[in-house]
Amino acid sequence: MMGRSSFGLRIGGFSLQLRRRSLAVCAALVLTGLALGVLLLGTGTLHLTPSEVIDSLLGAGGNPTAERIILRVRLPRLATAMLVGASLGMAGAIFQSLSRNALGSPDIIGFTTGAATGAILQIVLFDAGPLGVSLAAFASCITTAVAVLLLSMRHGATGGYRLVLVGVGIGAILSGINTLLLVKGGLDQAAAAQLWLAGSPQHAHMGACDTDSHWFRRDRSRCRPQCPPDDPSGDGR
Repeated sequence: MMGRSSFGLRIGGFSLQLRRRSLAVCAALVLTGLALGVLLLGTGTLHLTPSEVIDSLLGAGGNPTAERIILRVRLPRLATAMLVGASLGMAGAIFQSLSRNALGSPDIIGFTTGAATGAILQIVLFDAGPLGVSLAAFASCITTAVAVLLLSMRHGATGGYRLVLVGVGIGAILSGINTLLLVKGGLDQAAAAQLWLAGSPQHAHMGACDTDSHWFRRDRSRCRPQCPPDDPSGDGR
């Protein structure tokens, strides 16, 4: 039976229970995101008012230069940043569900730091290009994940607080290694490594955004049914 705080939605064989508070929070976040997006599209060397930004997005603007800058430069950067943020949020939600712990996100249990270690090694020590850095970051992330899982395994099982604590420890060790590499490396290599760690959508374009959106939708549809239900006890076990 549905209470006042929630209601059910049924479409054919699909049913969903929705909470009114969650819907209100999501609607507020969407509106806030749209408002911030419009303000961001108008920010830069060429300052544009929100009305000019909306007109350019709708194709009703009278300034071809502003429309070209928004559609070809600023909008792809904004879309890339939104897709990256959504992907990181999805990754965190998946790890929290798998580990049954609210602290079980990739950045906390060391996976993100492990990827950074591989990238910094390639940049500082070998001055590698973008492909080499990306491959090294991926390989280092997988290696870190395997190490965390093996060290946290007990009686053939892992998860919960043990996984989080081991991951925090591994992440702290790798963070120290990353700092040491940045200090010992040259100024140019350290600056390039910091830029890689921070990330930048400077070279984003709409073709790349379409590809990112396709992969995000596909991964979301595949991962969603695999996530176990939330832990009702809330103790992380």
